[in-house]
Amino acid sequence: MRVVYYPYLHPGERPKGGDKPVWSWHETLKDEARTAMADTSDKLNVGTFAPMGAFHEPPMRGELVSLVKGTLVEVELPANDKMRTDTLDKTVTPVWIAECIHMIGYYILARWCGAKREDEGYFWLHSANAALHQVGYAEKKKTSGYALVPPFAMFLNETEKGWQAHLTERILNRYTTGDEFDQRGSEISRNKFRAGERVETIHDEESSVLCPAMIKKVLGRRVLLEYSRSDIDKADLVEKDNMWRDMNDDLIYPVGFAQTMGLRMTATKKYMAHVGEIAAAIKNGGDVPYFRTDAKKETVYQWRENKHVTSSWQVNMVCEMIDRLDECQNVLKAARILAVLPDGYLQIGPEGPDIVNDSFYVHQTTTILFPVGYAKDHNIVLQGPKGDKEEAFQWDSFLKRTNYTPAPSHFFHEATASDVPFKAGMRLEAIDQNEKMLCPATVKEVKGRLVLVAFDGWAEEYDQLYDFRSNELLPCGWGEMVGHALQAPAKPAEAVLEAEEVSGDEAMEE
Repeated sequence: MRVVYYPYLHPGERPKGGDKPVWSWHETLKDEARTAMADTSDKLNVGTFAPMGAFHEPPMRGELVSLVKGTLVEVELPANDKMRTDTLDKTVTPVWIAECIHMIGYYILARWCGAKREDEGYFWLHSANAALHQVGYAEKKKTSGYALVPPFAMFLNETEKGWQAHLTERILNRYTTGDEFDQRGSEISRNKFRAGERVETIHDEESSVLCPAMIKKVLGRRVLLEYSRSDIDKADLVEKDNMWRDMNDDLIYPVGFAQTMGLRMTATKKYMAHVGEIAAAIKNGGDVPYFRTDAKKETVYQWRENKHVTSSWQVNMVCEMIDRLDECQNVLKAARILAVLPDGYLQIGPEGPDIVNDSFYVHQTTTILFPVGYAKDHNIVLQGPKGDKEEAFQWDSFLKRTNYTPAPSHFFHEATASDVPFKAGMRLEAIDQNEKMLCPATVKEVKGRLVLVAFDGWAEEYDQLYDFRSNELLPCGWGEMVGHALQAPAKPAEAVLEAEEVSGDEAMEE
């Protein structure tokens, strides 16, 4: 059996700052093809890969979740097909009908209509590939040189009248995609930020202090931050590499956030004067004097599910949380509210002697907070004030000693087992929350609304917890689509994480 991979053609202009490829799913796809071809059910996804519908808001989700087994599409013939190289005039773009057989994340296993032998005509195609179209595309574009022409091998085995008749027979009463299918590529690079825009974020050495940052690169829905050298005094500037974040990250704030909230900030006098004017305008309801490169309040806040929250958080309420700043991302920590801020924001930190310095600012709608007892209910390690494990820390004795109050359970996101679409064993791509690299991964266990993910090849100490709606859980093929390097699975002998990261600048020099 020969199953080829159709080379990826990015729809439109290739994203700037893309990474040099490190690893791909292409070899894995060959094995999956055998599984799919042997399956006689009507399911489009028969493997162990997480289906598109399991993810919260990946690009093109709306267009792809409706695909079913047998859906017909049009695909431009590959550049090396003899119909293009030896037969047709170069002004003609040949297109042929294919049937969707199987789907893994963004990858579609298709078969050319008219293929006769059992092992003939199969190929893998990325669903964002610019060569993939809805049925009828060639007819709409015939004045631009598009034409329905079969692959060369099929052309030799059938007369023109024969394959035209076969095509008509195959298309009648068959399911195809909607008219919006050919606009799906516009979602790939959709991001509310742009390179060169200014935001505020936490200081690397003291997270309760904020500082200005610039968006250096945009890749899909991810942004690369760097501290803004022109807005921070040289003596206060720290170097921090690899500050990749999702565009809706909890720790990205609009320009003027610190001043509006009354928080400490490291910045130049010029910057502080500017954000002082912004804070005053917001307070007085006047026109806010943002600069063109400033990320505005309404831009950063647009992701909120509920801006006008009614939860009455109070100082010294306690809960459990995933500590975004800790290297260990597979445990929960005892946490406490230090301040209740305007616009639904909270200052929260992991319980302990350094709670103020280790605190940071999140909105009440964040998914990293959990009610007291969540870790115990879902068999997750809970760390107390001294970093002790669950055997040493008990909420009951801690609450009696401190008189702190557990935050009510209705303050937190709730989810039932039926709400979580992931199952143990499902494969996907995941952003490592420490190194910010994209890695092949497998769902290890579902713990309430949290998904425990194991990175392929790595020891369990590197497992990480994600909310099931996290935008750092991604379908297979996302990295190839946006130009984000997918790291290779670790070899069993590797004891530490030493995956190669390729910068966008290096990739552009290739």
